[in-house]
Amino acid sequence: MADSLLNRIGNTLRTAGSGIGDILAAGGNAYAPQDMDLTRNQQMGLLGSRLGDMMVGPRGERTNNTPAFLDNIRRENELSRRRGVMDSPEIQGLLSNVNDPTLNALLTEQVASGDVSGALSGLFSYNREEEAKQAMIQAARLSGLDPATLAALEGLDAASIQEFMESERTRVTEDRDRRFTQGSAIRDDFMAETEGFRERQDKYLQIRNFSENPTAAGDIAMVFAYMKLLDPNSVVRESEYATAAEAGSIIDRATLGTYNRLVAGERLTPTQRADFANAAKTLYRDALDGYFNTRESAVGRAENFGLVFDRDVDQGDLQGISIRELDQTPEYSASDFEVPDLTEEQLRNQAQNMVQRSTGIAIQVQEALEQGDNIALIDLGYNNAEATEFIQTFLKNAALAYPDMDLSDFEVLR
Repeated sequence: MADSLLNRIGNTLRTAGSGIGDILAAGGNAYAPQDMDLTRNQQMGLLGSRLGDMMVGPRGERTNNTPAFLDNIRRENELSRRRGVMDSPEIQGLLSNVNDPTLNALLTEQVASGDVSGALSGLFSYNREEEAKQAMIQAARLSGLDPATLAALEGLDAASIQEFMESERTRVTEDRDRRFTQGSAIRDDFMAETEGFRERQDKYLQIRNFSENPTAAGDIAMVFAYMKLLDPNSVVRESEYATAAEAGSIIDRATLGTYNRLVAGERLTPTQRADFANAAKTLYRDALDGYFNTRESAVGRAENFGLVFDRDVDQGDLQGISIRELDQTPEYSASDFEVPDLTEEQLRNQAQNMVQRSTGIAIQVQEALEQGDNIALIDLGYNNAEATEFIQTFLKNAALAYPDMDLSDFEVLR
């Protein structure tokens, strides 16, 4: 046994080269397992452990410390390998992207234990999860969620965020449908309640337009619009002779008489035009006050349902002229309505239109007057005084329209 040991040492000394350390390292490496790559110090330590195991004690016993020594070397090598892997810039860069402390610790442990592929697989799954999570958080941010809710979503995983977003989408859709249904109902009621106001508003705008661009031809339209502003339910027809029955009880006789004289061919004076324009402004202001009272009530009903009136009810078409705009409209004077007189040809054309438009009814009215048939006059919409005034107006226009014609040729005069 001793000879064998000496032979092995001799062989080692002959091949190890110069230097005691190299000699000892080479001797220890001779006992190293093939699967272990030892450092120089580990080789010398292994030689010492192996020589110690060869020594015989006083009672002939021997130690067997070399296996434990090799196990210690294996553990040291494994720890060194792990430190090398953990210190790798690539691994450190990947792990630094993991914000979840628990997952970061788990992946670090996997890498340190040598399960790099498992850690990389877990990191890949995490990155996909994180990308999906951030995409959903961005979608949530674009949807207008408040900062507190967005902050809460940061603490959830992608699946939980998706579940929340689907629930939020359902809630938003149901709320939008509810607001549309309730807003439409309030709008329908409001439109019905303010129908008369909108008609008055249309007529006031017409009057204002005629006021800003006064013409002789616009006189009839201006007074007609004024009468509709007074009473939207009036059945007076524009450019036709109007009776008291058609005008109703709200329109005063003076206005009605002015209108009929315009139909007959007369014109408004500048003062009259200014008076009608200013009176229309006052009437519209009263109507506007009533409109805002109705609107305020509708706003309250909307708020009771959790709605915003200007968003869920009003589509931008429920109000025209504001009180401020109305108050900024100046008072009109006669000088604002000075217009040139009509030419003889224009007057004749106007009279011809009236005659052609009214001949049929004039014949019936004349016959009823000649026969004293007041019931027939009432059926035609006239009382006796109105019928007489209408016939006189008709004759005046007939004489103007056809100056060279014998008026006795008109059937109405027979």
